[in-house]
Amino acid sequence: MDNLKVCMITTRHLPGDPRIFEKEARSLKKMGYDVDIVVPQGPMPEEDHGVFFRFFQKAPGPFRKISTIIHTYRQSKASRAQVYHCHEIDVSLFIGYLLKRWGRRSSPV
Repeated sequence: MDNLKVCMITTRHLPGDPRIFEKEARSLKKMGYDVDIVVPQGPMPEEDHGVFFRFFQKAPGPFRKISTIIHTYRQSKASRAQVYHCHEIDVSLFIGYLLKRWGRRSSPV
């Protein structure tokens, strides 16, 4: 049986944010979950302690929020997780709604 996969989505935090990476993602990994974090590009490798990072670039200019939604949605969907943990109520929760609405059989948290 495959491990349950959790995809954590954040659009504002850095990849190594201790609250997300150290306290949540690594704890989930230690309990046997597979963990991906969708996060803005930052100074982290693609994998650290068994946690995988799915990076996206934040676009400059007036279309920044729309671009962030599109790139975050694509990375989140590519994760193919069973559980999506959204960290911000605006963009991340909207991404969770889109994933649920457009075919991911998953649980946005």
